[in-house]
Amino acid sequence: MVLELAGKEQIAARRRVWQTLAVHTEEITAFCPACKTIETIFLEDNLLMPTQRFCQRGSQIYHNCGSVRPCCLLGVY
Repeated sequence: MVLELAGKEQIAARRRVWQTLAVHTEEITAFCPACKTIETIFLEDNLLMPTQRFCQRGSQIYHNCGSVRPCCLLGVY
């Protein structure tokens, strides 16, 4: 009985965390104007989630190809 309640509480806690992440995570398509790369990136509360190919400086997202121009960001609908 106690294990069953603990399991239900754990599932409920995981569900709350998942719902919180799902609400604040945004899927965006980034287009690099220099090398023409198109890739899907994820933003959480307007901050770039860790990736090896892109970095964020202020509010701009840059591709790691050496471009000094920021990426064009397109929403995914």
